[in-house]
Amino acid sequence: MATLHVVDPGLFSTVQDAGRAGWSWAGVPVGGAADPLSIRIGNAMVGNPPGLPAIETTLNGGAFAFDSTRVVAVTGAASEVSVTRSDGTTFVIAMYKPVLLEPGSTIRVGRALRGCRAYVCVGGGLAVPRVMGSSSTHAGARFGGHEGRPLRAGDRIGLCGDEPGSCIDPSHGVEGLVHEAILRRMVRVVLAPAEDGFDLAGFVAPRRWVVSARSDRMGIRLSGEALAAPFEGRMPSQGMMWGAVQVPPGGEPMVLLCDHPTTGGYPVIGCVIAADLPAIGQWRPGEAVNFVSISVDQARRALRDQSRRFFPAAGQGHAPPGRGAAEP
Repeated sequence: MATLHVVDPGLFSTVQDAGRAGWSWAGVPVGGAADPLSIRIGNAMVGNPPGLPAIETTLNGGAFAFDSTRVVAVTGAASEVSVTRSDGTTFVIAMYKPVLLEPGSTIRVGRALRGCRAYVCVGGGLAVPRVMGSSSTHAGARFGGHEGRPLRAGDRIGLCGDEPGSCIDPSHGVEGLVHEAILRRMVRVVLAPAEDGFDLAGFVAPRRWVVSARSDRMGIRLSGEALAAPFEGRMPSQGMMWGAVQVPPGGEPMVLLCDHPTTGGYPVIGCVIAADLPAIGQWRPGEAVNFVSISVDQARRALRDQSRRFFPAAGQGHAPPGRGAAEP
């Protein structure tokens, strides 16, 4: 079998796909790519159907070698990407543009200049086992992906199929359009009802929050002037979803990300809309971010508009796993 060789795993690289919907009842989150828009676009560029697994890198990229001819595309966080051929020659390639790699070539994703996570999508996809209907890695629970863990130098991952994939060049300007969607620092939320007792005006813009270094794929911790949380920041445990904004007793919000716990006992002040989930997956420590309130109807329109822009032939578009396309 053709393989991908992990030369440099970077800070935290894992195999991810579109996630495992339908298992929240068992305490298993959707997971999958933290930026579902970028991975789907990358798969489309190499001729893969939606949902195939790819490599998700974090902040400082990584390097991956191929022993067969393959089409590869890199999407997500703005990064410098280069290819080194078997003869040692190196050249820079553009993100959001598929490239045909010869056997013995190594692709290196550099440090993220803007954003947090990049996606290395390979024609044919990665040959990793499916667990509960998905190949995505849940590192905390140690299942999925490659041996249920982040990638290490020396790992070899099989590649599916005998064909290298297809180079499907995107329309002109797609990189700018994607970055406009995923590198947003002001994201839209549907707020909790006023009767829930939150200081709703104190949460949204012009209030600025700073992404904490304690953030990960489970959730993004925000620092700033503390909010007054109703019920002293605690309430009976209830179901949670990707994008929910919890306010714990300390008053500094947490935005749940793709590997979030499926239940929680902190009050929820609002939820990031589905169209902006890719953006929060690209937030990085130290960045200042804001929230703006919109209605449920506006949230639905935003997702429909984004879907039509990037996936005009796909109907419901890229609604995150576990959330219907009509949900905010």
